[in-house]
Amino acid sequence: MSRRRTRSGPLSAGEATGDGEEELEGWDSLEEYLASEAARTSGAGQSPAPTADLRGPKAASTRHYFSRAESQPAETFTFPLRFGDRTIDWVSAHGVFSKQQLDFGSRLLLEVAEIPATGRLLDLGCGTGALGLLALASRVESGGSGEDRLWACLSDISDHALACASANRERLGLTGSAGIVQGEFLAPFRSGVFGTVLFNPPIRAGKAPILETLTRMRRVLEPDGTLWVVARVQQGAKSLLAHLENVFEGAAQVRARRKGYLILRAGGRKADGI
Repeated sequence: MSRRRTRSGPLSAGEATGDGEEELEGWDSLEEYLASEAARTSGAGQSPAPTADLRGPKAASTRHYFSRAESQPAETFTFPLRFGDRTIDWVSAHGVFSKQQLDFGSRLLLEVAEIPATGRLLDLGCGTGALGLLALASRVESGGSGEDRLWACLSDISDHALACASANRERLGLTGSAGIVQGEFLAPFRSGVFGTVLFNPPIRAGKAPILETLTRMRRVLEPDGTLWVVARVQQGAKSLLAHLENVFEGAAQVRARRKGYLILRAGGRKADGI
């Protein structure tokens, strides 16, 4: 069996759609992608992510962070997010996950995960976009240009979460290298699209949909693609590891343990020690 090349560049409309038979390639150039992104956000083609209302009404939402929002605008606000030597005025909203801070699990995952310099990264269930955007920002700062760099996709079911992710993407100056896709778990994506997936699973959504998502994870990964998952031991991290060992045929392991959290890694090349 021939080995597939590592995919780079932003997702095409076909790759961000789970149905259909033919798998499409990405845009031919960064310039073509930027033109497409400009058309998208101006109202042509794919609908843009909901616009964040930065005035931030104070009324709290009772909706779950893992569900789709109603038609009302996101009730947004900002908080100082400290990461590394940076402090960012981070856009968040009532009703999204970890709305007032970068949660410890996500921070640990960013510390431990091996983020490649090139290729495509998926922040699955992105919330406000912290995992994908901060991982991408760290790579942008270390260099890389044109197609030979890292591209990120931020995906979530929640309109409000994506409104925040879109605002944070703009604040970090990453509009040209991070795309936004709305959908439930892996449903929007075709096969073999991503080299890296970061996943802080929505435990409150229930065990069944999370296990089902992990079962299907290999489909969207490149042949040597890597999945990184963070979960608390008290919330079933060890059972997730056992499931990943089965799905990835033993190629899964714990890469870090801290304060009751496990960082799990699955997939990757055999040379990586898994």
